[in-house]
Amino acid sequence: MLFFYWLGIRLYTWAIHLAAWFNPKARLMVQGRRRTFGQLAAAFAGNAQPVAWFHCASLGEFEQARPVLEVFKQQYPQWQVLLTFFSPSGAEAQKGYPLAQAVAYLPADSPSHARRLLDLARPQVAFFVKYEFWHFYTRELARRKIPLVSFSALFRPGQVYFKLWGGFYRRILARFAHIFVQNPESQQLLARLGLPQVSLAGDTRFDRVLALDRQRQPVPVAARFQAGQPLLVLGSTWREDIEVVAPVLAANPTWRAIIAPHEVYPAELDWTEQRLAPCPVVRYTRAEAEPDLASFQVLLVDNVGLLSRLYQYARVAYVGGSFLPKAASTWVGGVLKTGVHNVLEAAVYGVPVLFGSQAYQGTTEAVELVAEGGAFPVANPTELAQCIQRFWEQPAAHAQAGAAAAAYVRDQAGAVEVVMAYCRQLLG
Repeated sequence: MLFFYWLGIRLYTWAIHLAAWFNPKARLMVQGRRRTFGQLAAAFAGNAQPVAWFHCASLGEFEQARPVLEVFKQQYPQWQVLLTFFSPSGAEAQKGYPLAQAVAYLPADSPSHARRLLDLARPQVAFFVKYEFWHFYTRELARRKIPLVSFSALFRPGQVYFKLWGGFYRRILARFAHIFVQNPESQQLLARLGLPQVSLAGDTRFDRVLALDRQRQPVPVAARFQAGQPLLVLGSTWREDIEVVAPVLAANPTWRAIIAPHEVYPAELDWTEQRLAPCPVVRYTRAEAEPDLASFQVLLVDNVGLLSRLYQYARVAYVGGSFLPKAASTWVGGVLKTGVHNVLEAAVYGVPVLFGSQAYQGTTEAVELVAEGGAFPVANPTELAQCIQRFWEQPAAHAQAGAAAAAYVRDQAGAVEVVMAYCRQLLG
């Protein structure tokens, strides 16, 4: 099984190098990985302070890592932090993250890369978030007796760890000093494997979004665009989402929207703007100099890092990703990523949350939010328009759905303290 694992890593690496010729995200990944060891050598040369290594797949997982990392730095200010990412969506967006001594791409999983990274950074503890279970990195950490902790981990019965032939992958899990899982099902699945170092903590994203709500940071352009009018905020949209949204906005020219696409490459922004025609669109980077934002129906966000703050201006939120066909799903950290994106960033502000009905069922918080009455799946433009109109025109329905969304987030918080209690026991 080791040979096939190694071969899969090699084939994926070769595919990324090939794709880099025409795909900007793949190009960023290749270029970023080439810089990693130079970055680490410069950042940790002569360092005498202890180092904590936090690793995330992408920007979404960073939102789970961030509340733990921030509390960790508050309680252990003398520690340096190495922050690594698998995907450009995290590495590029957070390359200036102030609490990290270095932010870098994780080189492909291999014995030599694992040894070199640990030789340069010399971490005393490592934290891998959610789905990150790499053979050679975990093996090298175990050999050096460096405690490795996973948090916000999520497991399902169909994963390879629970197959008869999954012994190789189960040995990866056994190398963790502790695994903090999101739900009882994950805890039960790992218990069947005989892993004692497992605790139910929940999802640290709930703590993260509650902090965003408490520390609301304004977005002046969005506030000016809203101008006291009901606003639809659409986050992490793909082309499939825009195909559903565009006819709704075109048929209702008085409805105003902020759209933050998942990809902000020029070609995607151009396509989105063309598909939204005849709706008048202004891009975020041009809106600051635009004296009359009231003449535009759509504010198209052409940068990253604002979405979690934009939802505070929504009367209704729409979260993208669950109209994606399976062919558009992607592999991250060895796990298939599909379905609706982060619904919690919108729900915490107490607004009704909408998303596509095709592929949200694999996202626990989306399913639970629907059950609580705070979220509503829609199958087509007609259903989307009906939902928006209901929350536009019926204040009681809007208030009830928004309160349910906010209460769901509050009730699920507390995972960070569970993880940090273990850290204090581990590190003293």
